[in-house]
Amino acid sequence: MSNKKFKKILFIDPSPSKKHYGGSTISLLQMLKYNENPSWASEIIVLFLYPNEIHKEFSKIKNVQTFVLLKSQKYLSNFYHRIKKYLSFFLFLLKNQNFELIVVNSRIGSGRFAIIIGRLLGLRVVVHERLQSNISLLTKFFLKSVKIVAVSNHIKKNLTDQGVKSSSIQTIYNGVKVCDLIERKKRNIYKVIMVGNIVEWKGQHIFIDSYKYLKSKNVKYFIAGNIHDQKYFNSFSNKFDNNKITFLGFESQIIKNLSKYDILVHASQTPEPFGRSIIEAMSVGVPVIASDAGGPKEIITDMEDGLLFKRKSAKHLSSKIELLINDYNLTEKLIFKGYENVKNNFNIRNTSKNYLKIYRESAFIL
Repeated sequence: MSNKKFKKILFIDPSPSKKHYGGSTISLLQMLKYNENPSWASEIIVLFLYPNEIHKEFSKIKNVQTFVLLKSQKYLSNFYHRIKKYLSFFLFLLKNQNFELIVVNSRIGSGRFAIIIGRLLGLRVVVHERLQSNISLLTKFFLKSVKIVAVSNHIKKNLTDQGVKSSSIQTIYNGVKVCDLIERKKRNIYKVIMVGNIVEWKGQHIFIDSYKYLKSKNVKYFIAGNIHDQKYFNSFSNKFDNNKITFLGFESQIIKNLSKYDILVHASQTPEPFGRSIIEAMSVGVPVIASDAGGPKEIITDMEDGLLFKRKSAKHLSSKIELLINDYNLTEKLIFKGYENVKNNFNIRNTSKNYLKIYRESAFIL
């Protein structure tokens, strides 16, 4: 069973439409792309809820085909949209049969339609819970025979607190591709970046506010991310001057460009489910400062392989940035230890092995 090959497996990714996507989609892409055994499945179908530019990257992977369920996110009402989604998926499964397993990427909430329809048709389902979901009684009923992969123990606790059985949940951290660590040159200007969707709980305003507390003048801030909350973005957009603080917008190649920066900040004011940008930065030798709640506390050992600051405290965040600027030896230690942490605990190849083990157990064990 451990090496049994899938004949046909379905992945569902409810990405936003057009060109924007988040860490959940990147996690799925890397799992399929960097799997040690590229022949683990004869036919891999990735079904996107909406059209998205990332489709073409999935199509480059061996044995992967991509489909789109809905043409647009715009409908007359949320009720009509929900009915359209359930019906479209039901018809898709009737047309494309013989799936040995359905894997819902992202979270239970956005994949509820696939869980319910899949289970009604007697199909086996695995769900990746990468964000927090509120579990209704109806959803909980259909989750009884579903295996859940939580992205952190913080997320697992959120589910068990809502009555989901702990035995049905397994924590597997996100993974990233790990390359050789390149020696970094000391710069005269320190570039500090924050990466993430622009929504209030991510805490971009905390990052921006921390700038006024800095004593060092040779520091520049950068923010990269897709604007999900325009009103929130407008509340601090006047702070961007393209000198001290710069907004980069959504950057599809941000992972490749992280090594250009000296510090990555993760400032979520609500506990972060995981914090993918943290391990991405560590994997390329960029030291990380993160808020002390949720997933980041599971990734980072403070003062050992990263720094933690008091959640919601811009002043405390600025002191941590100053610490790295002024303590070269600490910075070097965090770079090396952070890289080793990712190499040993968040390597995409190991993560993929663990995923496949759960997929096979869910599909083939009676």
